[in-house]
Amino acid sequence: MYAKDLKMQTHSSLADLIENVADLDNQTFQSFLTDVYRRRAKQRTPAIQQDEADLLEKISMGFPIEKWERLNFLDSKLENSTLSDEEHEELMALNEANEAYMMSRLKLLGQLAELRKTTLREVMKQLGIRHESDVKNENS
Repeated sequence: MYAKDLKMQTHSSLADLIENVADLDNQTFQSFLTDVYRRRAKQRTPAIQQDEADLLEKISMGFPIEKWERLNFLDSKLENSTLSDEEHEELMALNEANEAYMMSRLKLLGQLAELRKTTLREVMKQLGIRHESDVKNENS
């Protein structure tokens, strides 16, 4: 469980908590987020509580780490022009799988927005999920 990974103190500041959470490995971080989302959902009315908790759990599941690492590795080989034909096919398949994951996650976010009676962008903001245009604007 992630609790042992957090250096929690009774009177920790928010900044300390954020720093400790940022230091978690990806799997522990995902577990932490799922638990936080579930607990936050329980604070809402019981009628939507379970639906929201289920959606939040599914949304928080990331693209599998092994696939993500392999995708990044193959991308770097593509940039260096050292990608074999077999690796190129694997890269294409991984890109398709990642796109399917992102579309599925976007659909789940839309369902959560409907449940919360708000916009998709607002739900993304609430969950700390940055939209591609937000990232581009920061880098401009």
